[in-house]
This record gives sequence, structure tokens and C-alpha cells, in this order.
Amino acid sequence: MSRRVSRNTWRRKASSSMLDESLKRLIQRELREIDALLSRADELLNIAENEEPSFERLAALAQTLTSFYTGLERIFERIARNVDSSIPEGQRWHSELLGQVAGPTSNREAVISVKSRTRLREYLAFRHRSRHAYAHHLEWRSMENLVGQLADTWEGVRSEIQRFLERHWTDGAI
Repeated sequence: MSRRVSRNTWRRKASSSMLDESLKRLIQRELREIDALLSRADELLNIAENEEPSFERLAALAQTLTSFYTGLERIFERIARNVDSSIPEGQRWHSELLGQVAGPTSNREAVISVKSRTRLREYLAFRHRSRHAYAHHLEWRSMENLVGQLADTWEGVRSEIQRFLERHWTDGAI
């Protein structure tokens, strides 16, 4: 059950709870790591239309998609732990964490939009499938859309996280 929190409520709470700059630096480091991952994988991610990637390329693409989402989840987990003081538990905690950061709490506004949450659910689901399957079961048709949307997804999510940092770390307050 989620409840709507007014912008003024989280601003009042934000001004009363101070976090040190280390959390902001950790989040910024994760953003740079994801930038580096996607920069390094740029050639790998450029696949011609109607091209069927080799087994080796599929495995590398799967690792790239998995690393991408894992980096984002580390950011979300740090925010949940340090700002919300609450991390979901149980079998569905990964999905619940994604939902948690897409909504406001009494301490903060939403970190990402509902649109980003919807897109990221696909990357989360793929990561789950790829971690629990043998690489020879990877199929291009289950990855093609994720690979094709990766740059746009990252651009949108990155800007939302940056906006969150800028709004919440004014004068060291969150």
C-alpha cells in the first residue's frame, strides 16, 4: 500500500535529517561505473538490423544487461537503506525495491518515474532469467528489445537519479 506524500512533507523531513556526503559520492561513483560499462560495451551493443548475434556475443550482451541493472539496484539499495531506513525483504525484494524508489516516502520524493520503473522491470526480469539459466539457453529475441532500448533507458534513469541528488543534497541535507 503506497501513500502520496506532499512535496512539502519530504522537504521538512529532508531538512531535519542530515547524511554525510559519502552516500552522494557512492551514488555518483555507481553512475560513473554504469557510464563506463556502457561506453566500453558501445561496439558490442551496436547490432545491425536482422543480425543474429553469435553465442559469444549473446553471452557478453547478457552480462552487460545484468551489470547495468545490478549497478542501478546498488544505487536504489543505498537510498532505501540510508534515506528510507527500509529495505524490502523476502523473495520479491528486488521487485519491491524497484517499486519503493519509484514512489515518494516521508523522507524523499520518488527517485525514478513510473515510466522508468516499468522499463527497468524488464531488465530486472532478464537479469533473473540470465542468472538462473545456462548461457547456451540465451535467445536474442528475449534480449533484442532490452539492448535496443538500453541507451535511452540509461539516459532517462540517469537524469532522474541526478535530479534526485541535486534536489536532495543541497547544503548536505537529504
